[in-house]
Amino acid sequence: MSKPVIRTYKDKSDLKRMQKLTQALWPLEPNYHIGDLAWQRHRHAGREDDWDTAIWEMGGNPVAWGWIQKPGELTCQVDPNFPEVAKDVIDWFDKITKTNEQKVTVL
Repeated sequence: MSKPVIRTYKDKSDLKRMQKLTQALWPLEPNYHIGDLAWQRHRHAGREDDWDTAIWEMGGNPVAWGWIQKPGELTCQVDPNFPEVAKDVIDWFDKITKTNEQKVTVL
């Protein structure tokens, strides 16, 4: 299996990529849906510098995303068909955060 490619979040097209994964997984976890992503992303307009966000892709398809709200809170979603990517997301979180107290919400 090839290694996923990580990309930094850039614009609304990346929100669509995050929503694509969320939509694909929604029947497995119906408590979080694509509208939640859009609402969360845009309700704090102007604070984007406080959010490090990345998307992991394989073959051009999203398999995970991570969203850090500083100083140390990670929300992430990983396709259950690619559980090994979760370690990459956590490693990225550890590298970005500069705090001893971290919180992770896995969707």
